[in-house]
Amino acid sequence: MDITPREQAMMNDTDVVGHIERAAAAIKVAAEASGDTFYMLPTTIWAERGDFANVYEYERSMALGEFSDIHKETYGFRPRGDYSSMTLTDIDAEIHEMLSPNTCWGL
Repeated sequence: MDITPREQAMMNDTDVVGHIERAAAAIKVAAEASGDTFYMLPTTIWAERGDFANVYEYERSMALGEFSDIHKETYGFRPRGDYSSMTLTDIDAEIHEMLSPNTCWGL
């Protein structure tokens, strides 16, 4: 498992609540700037509870959830297998691959 410098910086950042709050603020600004009247913001509940030791764990968890959702939408079932050795970069690459124009939706 090769960790990128970006991932290492996330591992060193233990202010998960602050990270989520900054992301929520950015989403709110972008949504309001585009005139959106309904949008969802990430919650800090699990971070406050201590479920994530660092920003990397949080972002990896969110990416795995997104990967699972997109996989189900694309192939009709949730992915199976052990993803514990996949890095955030690996997961992001899998998501990008599923969203590429060459993906066969609805197999």
